[in-house]
Amino acid sequence: MVPSRSTLDELKLNNTISHLSPNVTRRSLDVVSIVPMLNMGRIEGAKLSYDHGAQDVILSETCSRSLILAGDVFSSFYYEDVILLAAQFWLMVISVVAVIYRSIPQILAINCARVLMTVWEIYATWRITSYGHTFSLLYVAQGTPCQFNFFSDFWTRRMALTIPNLILNITAFGFESLIGRHLIKVGALVIIAIMFNNTATCQTFTLYTFQRAAPSASVLRIYRLDIFYLLSMMGLWITWLDEGVGKIATYETLYKALFFTTIITVLPWLAMGWYAVRREMRKTFAVWLIMGSVYLICWTLMFYSYSFRWTFLYWKFFACLTCTSYIVLIATGIAGVICRLNFGKGLAHYLHVEEVLAKSGFAAGIFENDMEQLQSPQKSAAIETARTTDARPHGEGGESDVAMGPIIVIQGNSVV
Repeated sequence: MVPSRSTLDELKLNNTISHLSPNVTRRSLDVVSIVPMLNMGRIEGAKLSYDHGAQDVILSETCSRSLILAGDVFSSFYYEDVILLAAQFWLMVISVVAVIYRSIPQILAINCARVLMTVWEIYATWRITSYGHTFSLLYVAQGTPCQFNFFSDFWTRRMALTIPNLILNITAFGFESLIGRHLIKVGALVIIAIMFNNTATCQTFTLYTFQRAAPSASVLRIYRLDIFYLLSMMGLWITWLDEGVGKIATYETLYKALFFTTIITVLPWLAMGWYAVRREMRKTFAVWLIMGSVYLICWTLMFYSYSFRWTFLYWKFFACLTCTSYIVLIATGIAGVICRLNFGKGLAHYLHVEEVLAKSGFAAGIFENDMEQLQSPQKSAAIETARTTDARPHGEGGESDVAMGPIIVIQGNSVV
C-alpha cells in the first residue's frame, strides 16, 4: 500500500521536529508532544507543547520545513562527537604502542592526528558562534517563519564544552610532542643523513632506536615508510557516508554496499600491506595494490552522485575526512610502490634476525641505551672508533671485534 501525500508529510514533519527535539531542546525545552495541524486533510503546521505541557507554540508549514536544516546540523554534531571520541581512544592505543616500542612512525602519526584535531576544534569553536547568529536570523528574529527560540542556551552550553576540548587537544599535542621530541629529532637527523649519505649519523640513529640488530641505511628508508600505513588506517576508518544521503539518494543500496564493503575489507587490506612489505611477499603485495586502486577508483566515482557532492560541500567535517582519506590513500600507494622497489635489500632478513634474537632471549634491555653513558668520554670514543672503522669489512685491517660487536649467525630459527 502506497501512503498518501498527507501521510508522508505528517511522517516527515513528525520526524523532523522529533529528531530536532532531543538534540536541541533536551536541556532547554521539555517537549511533551508534537501534533500535526490539518486543514481539509492537508498538514498546515504543527502544535508543539513544551515545559511539561504548560505552554504551546504553533509552527507553520514553512517553519516546520525550515527546521530540516537545523535537524541536519544538530545530527551532524552528534556524528562528529562520536567520531572524535572514538579517535581519542584510537590515539590512546597508538600512544601506548609508540611509548613501548619508541617508534618514530607512531609518534609522527599521533602528532599529525593531533594537529588535525586541534585545527578542527579551532574551527568548531568559531562555527558555534556562526551557527548561533545564523539560526537566530532564520528562526528567532522577527519576520522569520518561526519567530521562536528553539535553542535557548544550547549554543552557550556547546561553547562551554568546546573550549575545554580545544584546550585539552592543545595540551595533549604539546605533551605528546614533548615525549616524542627526541625520536622525532633523531628521525630528522637520519633523513638528512640519508640525503647526504652520512654514515655516522645513521649509526647514531641505530644506537638510539634499534636496540637488537642494526639494519642498513636502505632498510631504514623502508622502515620509515610505515607511517603511511598507520595514517591510512585513520583516514580510511573515518571514510563513511552520512545517513542523510540515504534519504534522498537514488542508488542508496549501491552506496551502502560500497560503504560496508570498505568497512569489512579495510582491516584485512591494512594487515595484508603490513605483512607484504615486512616479509617481501610479492603476490600478496600485488593483491594489496590492486585493492587500494579499487578503493581509490570507487570512492572517486562517488562524486558522480549529486547527494554525495552536496554532503561534501555542505558538511565541512565530512569533507575534511574525505580529503584526508584521499591524501593518505594516495600517499600509501606511492609508499607501497617505493617499498616494492626496495624488495630484496635486506628488510625481511633484518626482521627475521630481530625475531630470532628476541625468541633466543636477546631482549631490547640487554643492549642498554643509556644516554648518560653515551655522553661520557669513554663511550663517545668507542662510538667514534666504530664510526671510523665501519667502512672496512669485519676483521680486516687489524680491527677489533669489540668495536664492531659480536658476529651472530642465524641457522634456521636458532642463534649460534
